[in-house]
Amino acid sequence: MSTLTAAACADLEQALTEIAVAASRAILKNAGIGTVRSKADGSPVTAADEAADTLIHDSLARLVPGLPVISEEAATRQAPSPVLGIIVAPALGLIWRGVVGQGAVRLAFSTGVASIPPQTIHARQPAPASLTVMVSRSHLEPRTKAYVDQLPVGTLEPSGSSIKFCRLAEGSADLYPRLAPTHDWDTAAGHAILTAAGGKVIAPSGVPLVYGSKDLIIPAFVAWADPARAAPIKG
Repeated sequence: MSTLTAAACADLEQALTEIAVAASRAILKNAGIGTVRSKADGSPVTAADEAADTLIHDSLARLVPGLPVISEEAATRQAPSPVLGIIVAPALGLIWRGVVGQGAVRLAFSTGVASIPPQTIHARQPAPASLTVMVSRSHLEPRTKAYVDQLPVGTLEPSGSSIKFCRLAEGSADLYPRLAPTHDWDTAAGHAILTAAGGKVIAPSGVPLVYGSKDLIIPAFVAWADPARAAPIKG
C-alpha cells in the first residue's frame, strides 16, 4: 500500500494541483446536469459530484498506484495523517494548497492550471483582540454558538465548505470552530493547509484530531490561526 511523506507530497504538489483543477472543471461542466439522487446513507449526490470523484480516483491511481483514498463518494477506511491539502473554489478560480512543514500558497487559475504565480500565505499571529470567526453559511448550531459567544468576536463571517480553513490560512480570519460532527473528507485538506500555514486544528479536548474512525466521522474540532490560542474548551 502506498503512502506519501511530506517530501514526496512536495514533489507531487503540481501534479496533484492539476488533478484538483481538472476535477473543478468537471464540476462546472456537469453542474445542473441530471437530477439529484440520494445515496444509501440518505445524502444527496449529483452528476457533478460523481464526475469529479471519478476523475480524482482515476488520476490518483495512475499517479500513485495503491494510494488509499477517502472521499465522500467512495471511502476506504484508513487512518491517514493530513500532510498535503489542496482546495479549489471553481466559481472563484482560486486554489489554496500546502504541505505540512513546507508552507502554504494561494494561486488563481483560468484556462491554465495557474494564471497568477503562487502567493505564499501565513496564518496571522498573534490573534487580534477582536476576532474574525468563520461560521457555517447555512446554520450555526447551538454548541458552536455558545462557544463563540464567550469570545471577543468582532466579525462573524459566513462561508461555505472548507474555504473557512483557507481564510484562516491566508491570514484573513482567526477562528473556525465546528462543535458538531463532520466527515474526514470535509476536514483533512483544510487541516493540512492551515497547519502548513502555521495554524493549528485540535479536538475540543485539546488533543489532535483522529482520522479513520469506523464511520469516518470527526465529532468536533476547533481551528485557530494562532496556535497559542488553541486551548481545550472548558465545560
